[in-house]
Amino acid sequence: NAYNFTGYGYNDFEIEYTIDEDMWAVLSLSYDPNWKFTLLADEQTNSLKRELPGEQANVTLTAVYLPAGAHKLLIEYRPFARSLYPVAAVFLLGTLFFCGVEWKPKKKAKI
Repeated sequence: NAYNFTGYGYNDFEIEYTIDEDMWAVLSLSYDPNWKFTLLADEQTNSLKRELPGEQANVTLTAVYLPAGAHKLLIEYRPFARSLYPVAAVFLLGTLFFCGVEWKPKKKAKI
């Protein structure tokens, strides 16, 4: 049995692993249902992608049931609120622009 971290990002990482039999992997990740586990190369079913369910282990950790064989596992954290960031950024910039246009100091008339 062996594993290797092949990629790491802000909210995702990729692991290549080889195991002889199906087993649970308990990860040191705080449990959240927004963790997504995707098997990228499944030679047994000849599929390119397959979602694996994440489970709560103990009280706070996350577990995933891994199929036997040599596979790549992509782990991503994609909470719904993060999908709203672009909308919030556009709204904030629009508000700042509007406020900057509306509240420019008025020039005093010269007498």
